[in-house]
Amino acid sequence: MAKPVFYPVSFLEASTIMVDGAAEGFPADALGDRDVEQLWKDSEGGARQITAQWTDADPPAVDTWILPAGHGLVGAPLTLESSGDGAAWTARDSVTPTSAATLARTLAVPVTAAWWRLTMTTAAAAYLAELYLTAAVPLPWAPSIGSLSDGLVGDVTRVVTPGGVVRKSRHWGLRWRASWTIADIDVPDWDRITAAIYPVLEGRFCYVRDHDGVLRWVELLEPQWLADAAAVSRRNLRLELQEVAPA
Repeated sequence: MAKPVFYPVSFLEASTIMVDGAAEGFPADALGDRDVEQLWKDSEGGARQITAQWTDADPPAVDTWILPAGHGLVGAPLTLESSGDGAAWTARDSVTPTSAATLARTLAVPVTAAWWRLTMTTAAAAYLAELYLTAAVPLPWAPSIGSLSDGLVGDVTRVVTPGGVVRKSRHWGLRWRASWTIADIDVPDWDRITAAIYPVLEGRFCYVRDHDGVLRWVELLEPQWLADAAAVSRRNLRLELQEVAPA
């Protein structure tokens, strides 16, 4: 069983996003809104760029980049680059997707930079739901065997109201759901993951690599980060997660 890994930060979420073109109804802001269904679509094909400039003082480190499933970049050479000033660029990774499945890439080393861009050469107008530049936050242990439960939940939610039973559908189909306890976390690890995880504690979605090593687009069912005291300076972390849409 693997240690779960969170990817909470989205660099583009707090960045100014610049693109060479955007078709009507498919804005550039979609690339950083944590919505894997809303697409950005380019206005034409050719040699194109997506550029993001961090808008706060201290940009976060990036060691992973992810493109959600259903992108229109199959067969297009992609290069991810970083820059400190938006003028001099350093290539960090290159790939040509062979399918429209989720693409997850790890950089050779973590990079902290105020500017990032993805260059591409496409035959037709590209489209993409999210350019997710992030950093891995591994949990210190795998879930405790006795605490682990996972499986599927249905699309329909049943709610009992004074007027009767109401059923609501989110139109996502069957989704993965899990409950974990990560036991015996020491203070340094607790402080590390608590400092890093805050972007997803206010209802934001994020990527998680689960205990089986599967990458999933999830939400915390309770927007809180709580633990029981296990011993002196030790904590047991309890988490409930649910897939938002297939990753």
